[in-house]
Amino acid sequence: GRPEPAMAAGDEPAARVASRGKSPFSLEAGVEGDTRLGADGQCPDGDVLRQEQINGILVTRLGPGIREIEELFTRMMALTKLPGAAFVLCYQGRLVYAAGFGYSDLEKRIPFTPYTPCEIGSVSKPLASMSILRLVDTGVSKLSDRPLTMLGWRPSNPNAGQWFHDVTVRHCLNHEMIFNKFPLRREDCAPLVGKSPDDVTIADTHKAAMESGLAFAPGTKSQYSGQGISVLARLYEKIGGVRFHEATKAMFEAIGIQDAFCFNYEDEGKNSTIPPSYGYEATTGEWKPSPWWEFRETVGSGDSYGAWVMSPLSLARFGDRFLDLYRDPARMSDLIINNRSDKNGGYALGWMIGKLADGQVTLVHPGVIGGWRVGISVGSDGFTSALIFNADDRRNCVLGHALSNPVPDNLFTEYQVPKETIPPSLQNILPNLLQKGRINNINLWRQAGFPD
Repeated sequence: GRPEPAMAAGDEPAARVASRGKSPFSLEAGVEGDTRLGADGQCPDGDVLRQEQINGILVTRLGPGIREIEELFTRMMALTKLPGAAFVLCYQGRLVYAAGFGYSDLEKRIPFTPYTPCEIGSVSKPLASMSILRLVDTGVSKLSDRPLTMLGWRPSNPNAGQWFHDVTVRHCLNHEMIFNKFPLRREDCAPLVGKSPDDVTIADTHKAAMESGLAFAPGTKSQYSGQGISVLARLYEKIGGVRFHEATKAMFEAIGIQDAFCFNYEDEGKNSTIPPSYGYEATTGEWKPSPWWEFRETVGSGDSYGAWVMSPLSLARFGDRFLDLYRDPARMSDLIINNRSDKNGGYALGWMIGKLADGQVTLVHPGVIGGWRVGISVGSDGFTSALIFNADDRRNCVLGHALSNPVPDNLFTEYQVPKETIPPSLQNILPNLLQKGRINNINLWRQAGFPD
């Protein structure tokens, strides 16, 4: 079996971070979140992050916590021996739960907290898409606009240009267009555009991709990629006259998110604040830091589909408040749902449709980068959640299911999770909390350092 993560000295049950002589949260700025978290783990309202061991797993949370959630997570982490995780839950605009579990850095013994900076991988796509949709909201662009034509790009081989004029903004957001080849690395792109690798730009990667043509007629099917969203990011830059990652950061700041950054555009000092993700080495029985992801060696188009970093709190804040970015939130919500690629689900302007039954819709998106496993969910039931692990274990699919549903026996069997790990009292947790009125009067946003 996998070894238990070592516990930091002084992590006795129910101990407060501030009770120790040296807090892990008073490290160099940025290592464990944004500057709103003061010395000794002090939150903006004067409270402190609280720590407790449950089932042998360190829990670091805002507020008093929700016992069923903590039992579920700590039981599963005791089973999987994962280094760290975080879960943040909102309901109808209120922050009701935020906690980290285990450690963000095993070697340095730094606890995983709601403020830990995390690579979110492909969850960058819905974030970038919502920035692009601000152009649609203000009438600057339309879903029917043709971005490749508007950018003025043309392949040198006219035969490769079939269907380019047919590509629309909607196709790009719904993964309904894809190039045959998309050279991300400078070395691969340089000979295709006649430049040295050091001179290759983001636009060059798209121009080089156009030389390969499209894989299928746009709108005839969906194939998941980040290529269409990256094309739209370049269009945003042409229309707005500002780098896309800067415009996206400004979007985040409008809803109170201050800690987000894109690692493609930061120096090593900033990127060094990102804690490692981990992979399990079966031969040694140890968790080892995963290698730096290849996006760091590319030109920078990950600004729209894979290179964003933010805390679990900020990711949940985005899901909870992104509709506030638009003039008419209800209209924008309808626009997203009504433009899904498939009437039964599929993609929806940067999101995926996670559930479509009885009128209930859940917008979801997963992210994988290195060892990071990330998920965001925004439901018409009023719940928004951000779930992050710094290592992979497929058994956590059962955990995600148990949060909102009863767990059928076949799921326990498929993922080899003992049924006693998640008893009925730890299943269907969120609907049960709502039914019992246990989250009615909780709002931790101000305590967390965000506007209400």
